[in-house]
Amino acid sequence: MPHFEPINDDIHFQLELSKLSSWSECKKFSSKNKLVKSNGKTYILLEKREIYSMTIGKFALGVFAVIFSCGISLMFKNVRNLFTGREVKRLAILQTDLPKPNNKDLVAEEKLLPKFGTPIPIDVVKFMLKNLSVAKIARIMELNMSWHQLVRNDVIIQNNIFIATCLARAKNIALEIKDRKKKSDAFKKIIAVEVCHNLIEAKKTLQNTHDASNIVYASVKIAKKEPHFCLKRAKEALSFLSDQFFIKSLAQLEIVKVECQIDLERAKATAVHRPNILLNNFFCQIICLLEVAKVDPEHDLSQVKKIAQDIQNVECQSQSFYEIVKVEAFYDLANAKKFTQSIQDSKFKSLALLEIVKVEVLHDLNLARETAHIEDPVSKTEAYIEIAKADPEHEHDLTQAIFHTHEIPRALYNKIEFFLRIASIDINHDMNMAKEEVKNLHDDNQKFGFLEIVKVEVQYDLANAVQTALEIKDLYIRVQAFIEIAKVDPKHDFSLAKRLAENINNSSMLPYQSKISPNRCDILFQILKAEALNCLSQAKQTLKKIEDHHYRQLALREIIKAEAHQHTLIAAKEIANSIEDPILQLDAYLEIAKFALKS
Repeated sequence: MPHFEPINDDIHFQLELSKLSSWSECKKFSSKNKLVKSNGKTYILLEKREIYSMTIGKFALGVFAVIFSCGISLMFKNVRNLFTGREVKRLAILQTDLPKPNNKDLVAEEKLLPKFGTPIPIDVVKFMLKNLSVAKIARIMELNMSWHQLVRNDVIIQNNIFIATCLARAKNIALEIKDRKKKSDAFKKIIAVEVCHNLIEAKKTLQNTHDASNIVYASVKIAKKEPHFCLKRAKEALSFLSDQFFIKSLAQLEIVKVECQIDLERAKATAVHRPNILLNNFFCQIICLLEVAKVDPEHDLSQVKKIAQDIQNVECQSQSFYEIVKVEAFYDLANAKKFTQSIQDSKFKSLALLEIVKVEVLHDLNLARETAHIEDPVSKTEAYIEIAKADPEHEHDLTQAIFHTHEIPRALYNKIEFFLRIASIDINHDMNMAKEEVKNLHDDNQKFGFLEIVKVEVQYDLANAVQTALEIKDLYIRVQAFIEIAKVDPKHDFSLAKRLAENINNSSMLPYQSKISPNRCDILFQILKAEALNCLSQAKQTLKKIEDHHYRQLALREIIKAEAHQHTLIAAKEIANSIEDPILQLDAYLEIAKFALKS
């Protein structure tokens, strides 16, 4: 008899050597299972079934359990198995040098693959990738710690295995999450990666989920990859989202977007799904029908306009008219402009006219200048900025934008954003107006205002950005400003930001560690996040200075992203194994899978 390797019984999916000892038995198995050859050796992939029969002792134990529990124990599978026996599936990869058919001797010693320290031949790996599920591949790879030594030069195989193992581990983590929302979010992250890797596995994942929002999300993702995928179950799931209007509207919209690419009539039917008298439902139908109109060769908006006109609430109707104008302006500008006059709410009317201006600047600047005389100062400023972007040499438009920005009440709107947008269009990129506006602010608004200026100024004048950063009195915000500068600096020198971070005081203490400032940990994490994109070795040095456990976990995830970006997937996976936070670890595995997919 052949030698049997000991198997770790702790794993759920066991690998065992099939007890085949003759050519006839091998031939019988190989007729039902596939063969693969590598380097003159033959490998048989087997899935054995072992039936454990019922005994008198087990039957007696089962009867006692049922009587003692008043029949409740029959709900448990292990108790039912006492009466019916138990079926166990085991996977075996059998390597054997098969004798000739006329040789009745026993087969030479057979070896189970994989086992510790034994690399799997590339041909066998390819065969496994083609014929096994993601979960099975993940289990096999966990048993063989040296497989990558053989396949490390084959990027396609390596990445496929990494994707398989990372997705399997992410799923295991997701199953352990107790919070319903977090579990749902984890599922969405997993399915988004899985549909890009293996549609068959993604469909299996969809079959096993019962959460309505997840069913819709997964179905839409699969349908985008496989256009003729049936969305019936996703539509049925919409009815279970009736109490969550916003989520239901987004879900219905996503289904309509997919169906628009396949069947417009079906998409129209979905767009008016389960109509009722609620205003919100009317608005949801309008958004969905507008998606249909975008794809419709005739861009027919008659149905959606009729639904909008039936809305009694003025604000909701005006918002619906505004959404219609946004679409119609691209296909029939004259009608869109005329339809704008029907909007009663001044806020939405101003926004609609702004949308008209955005389209007119593409065709006729003078016409856009006429339309730009909008009542609302914010929309008027936006309009002149759009015109100035289309014709930067025409100084009058920029002057108008500056003038109307000054008219905006400071209490109602942040004017700094407009001054920065004007400076980015200006040939000289003059930031003085934005700086003067910031100096008129007080407390936190002022320091954050200077930070926003630095973020824009680094794109045009690095030296001036440094001077602006030095004007920031708050040390915490000043460090963030120097991080922004270091990102753009050709040398990516974060040393000044690190020195400033060391001086951040410890006045604000963490409740569980009195010597650590959360501000300092946060700023070091921000430095590491920027460093990881430019110099991974420096980021790893910064990691040593982060003492807070939560921030260290976040920092490890950023280093994993950088390792994966550099295609050092093995190192990234080893770091991912060390993350303790389940959500962050799940994100890390999925990041590795994403980069492997891009390779």
